Amino acid sequence: MAFYFEHPLDFRMTDPDCRCGVRGYIELFELGATEAVHGYDMGNDVLPYKFGIGWIFARYKLRVLEKAGVEAPLEETTWISSKPHRRFINREFEIVQSGRPVCLGRLECCFFDLKRQKITTPDAVNFPDELYEPERGVTDIGPYLRLDRDPSGAVSVFSHEVRFSDLDNNGHMNNLHYGNLVMSAFTRQELDEHYVRDLEIHFLSQCREFEKLEIRRRDVVEEGRLVASDVYLVNPEGVVACRARAGF
Repeated sequence: MAFYFEHPLDFRMTDPDCRCGVRGYIELFELGATEAVHGYDMGNDVLPYKFGIGWIFARYKLRVLEKAGVEAPLEETTWISSKPHRRFINREFEIVQSGRPVCLGRLECCFFDLKRQKITTPDAVNFPDELYEPERGVTDIGPYLRLDRDPSGAVSVFSHEVRFSDLDNNGHMNNLHYGNLVMSAFTRQELDEHYVRDLEIHFLSQCREFEKLEIRRRDVVEEGRLVASDVYLVNPEGVVACRARAGF
């Protein structure tokens, strides 16, 4: 079943140029994913308390076709494209404004047993078959990338200590905050000159309260032009908690 909704683009979701970039679109993906399962009592406001299981997100992939303005609402359609009963579920997104597609995306997610700290299957929460729609296909953004796990050569940009305002009800840093930290690896001037058109984020480990993260960045330059950057969130033990690739 595809889920459709409209949402105004308010200024908290925009970049400093008052237009919607990857941060705003990811927030819309979150809203769509939440609303699509809310009516079935399959959201994180129910599952952790009913089953001891919560949604976690493994990978995000999105492509910005156009930075949307605030002049018209954004129309989002989302559906689950993967086949039933796999551990990992792919949810597709399409965002349109005034009849023009402005962003496409995909979210890989799964169910996580909070007591056992292990991934479990959709059957563990009786996930309804009617919420799958593999026949609709996938968005035209290609497969997930094989991102380099090794942060060697990546330069430290800043550090961040996980605090209360970063946390969700699974007890770890909300994935929206991972995305914000990735984007904060760039300056405003850099993003004014080269806005991010493609972004892929892989969540590798959960970050908890008081954990200190170092944000590192390694640029990919071709013929003197910045074409992409790899960004890593690294904990004090040197473990990469998140890796991302931003394409310009």
